[in-house]
Amino acid sequence: MRNSSTRQAGLTDGQFAQLKETLEAGIDSVTSGEDWKRYLEFQARFYRYSFTNMMLVLMQRPDATMVQARGERKDGKVTGWKALGRTVIEGREESGKIFVWAPRPKTVEDENAKDGKRTVTNFYPVPVFDVSDTEGDPIPEGASVKLLEGDDARGLLKLTLEFIEASGFTYEFAPSIGGTANGDMNPTAKHIRICTEGRDLKQQAKTAIHEAAHMLLHSSGKGISIPREQKEVEAESVAFIVSAHLGVDTGEYSFGYVAGWAAVTGFQHRTVLKHSGKRIQTAARKIIAAIEGSADNGEGEAE
Repeated sequence: MRNSSTRQAGLTDGQFAQLKETLEAGIDSVTSGEDWKRYLEFQARFYRYSFTNMMLVLMQRPDATMVQARGERKDGKVTGWKALGRTVIEGREESGKIFVWAPRPKTVEDENAKDGKRTVTNFYPVPVFDVSDTEGDPIPEGASVKLLEGDDARGLLKLTLEFIEASGFTYEFAPSIGGTANGDMNPTAKHIRICTEGRDLKQQAKTAIHEAAHMLLHSSGKGISIPREQKEVEAESVAFIVSAHLGVDTGEYSFGYVAGWAAVTGFQHRTVLKHSGKRIQTAARKIIAAIEGSADNGEGEAE
């Protein structure tokens, strides 16, 4: 393990507070513009599919990433892709169709009902289209989440992988994990994967720390009741703090990532980070202690 002779070993309460404030301020900067507001409005309007419909989409179009109806209704209401300023590309009206089930409420007579009527819901197939089959206004991206570029000059990848193995987990590098995922952690198999295709070593190192945080906080029965968005906020916050403490700036990726997941919770990101502060600090301390070879075991009291 690397011996840090120029920096006090471990992560003190004061250093954690300072790095946490840097993270919060960075997120403030990327969520204050009009692009972020437009992104949140877009997410609020985007139709969320049931599990059955998600499976239907995957069976018909495994590479689909974002689907909506064309958006033309007989009552004149603008919905779907049309409401977002996009239209289905000419020639893909038939080839691009993906069918899902849509509800259709109907009032029927029922002598047992209080007013003699009740509502039943029937389902019928309707076509939707993936974003790749549409054109028009750009999809708002919200806060920037840009893959980190460059080498792993400080050797954080190797040191983090050593920590992962010492914790009883295995790991592997994979060209692709699925979708845009950079890595994942399987708590049952005690296994971590890190995506390599199109990812520089600096990104891989940050991903390894992120997954190590999941390993510490969200495996072996720990953190089971925590919603996924909260877990992602915690893991990426740990990755930012560990990296920053060791002299590597990951803000270009971490600020937007944490902001996006925090927004899903329905709370302001500072509230979310405050709620998870002790857990983030504990995990960050453990990883830093292992990497620096410090005597600090990460069990100290948090602020």
